[in-house]
Amino acid sequence: MNIMLLASLCLALPFALQAGQEPGSDGVVDATLIIFNDEVLTISELAAYMDTLAARAPEMPEEQVFTNAVVAAMRSLIAEEGFKRLGLDQGMLEPEIEDRIASMVRESGSRDQFVRNLEKDGYTTIESFRQDLRKNLIQQTFTAVATGRSPMPQGGRRVDITPSPREIRAAYDEEIRYREQEETLQWAILQFYPRTGEEKPAIRAKAMIAKLEAGTITPDEAMRNADRSLPRDGLVNGMRQDWADFLDFAEPGQPGELNETSTQIVQFPMLYNRLEARSIPFSEAQAVIAYNLESEKANQALKEAEAEIWSTSFLWLAPNLAELQAELDSYYGENLIGAGNSADV
Repeated sequence: MNIMLLASLCLALPFALQAGQEPGSDGVVDATLIIFNDEVLTISELAAYMDTLAARAPEMPEEQVFTNAVVAAMRSLIAEEGFKRLGLDQGMLEPEIEDRIASMVRESGSRDQFVRNLEKDGYTTIESFRQDLRKNLIQQTFTAVATGRSPMPQGGRRVDITPSPREIRAAYDEEIRYREQEETLQWAILQFYPRTGEEKPAIRAKAMIAKLEAGTITPDEAMRNADRSLPRDGLVNGMRQDWADFLDFAEPGQPGELNETSTQIVQFPMLYNRLEARSIPFSEAQAVIAYNLESEKANQALKEAEAEIWSTSFLWLAPNLAELQAELDSYYGENLIGAGNSADV
């Protein structure tokens, strides 16, 4: 993600700076965006979140990438605080981190190929991936304990999220989505990357589009032969409007228009199936209902755990992020500016 774009999304207003910070090589000061207890989030750190999100969800507009990156960064800071409050030490995660990276290098065939694979997910170095992996493991550990999926360090479980048979049956009777399936769009984003010794991504992508339009390649074959395929189900709020418009009227196997991302990835959407509307029997629906009810209870338990941390934490937001307060409120259930011991600087 271009850091100048990030700066413009932050409205280019003054920020509070950490002691000793110097402007980056591109002239942008790595300014403080958020202070949460003893942790600080800077522009460059937020840019790393944006790079990863943009690579994983290219259908998302850049403004939404920015907002979601702030939300993800805050969730990571909350999880780190929760991890510490559980009495856990990050050092315990290092052996697992190294084992995972070593395993992924072996699966890739070489360290260089592993780095190329990481680049598809928006990582520029193994170290940046290692840092993200550490954050993810911290968040997974905190979430597992907060939702009762793992026991607390002192024993016992924080909450029981298992739905009862009565709850499962009641959900089936009360919610039509479990009894009736609407028409569903199944589609994918097909991506092509610059590769040494191969034709340019745009040339290879256009050749695949031509084959799809001629019917000489199936959607499944196209998904296998693209450099990367990102399957999706249905349309989601906040996705690119041009892709949403295309998918509304596309036929299975039809490709959309090419576009190139800021990281030189060439991509296009492709609809590969439309699931017809039908009735769903209880015997088929109950597993899905049980999973959804458990997820709902887990989400509620996580929100309560996060809110508990908010209420006893110090928080400062840069003025540039004030307009995101409502978005963050919807995730964490607290008024951030007024939460706990927050302060205006």
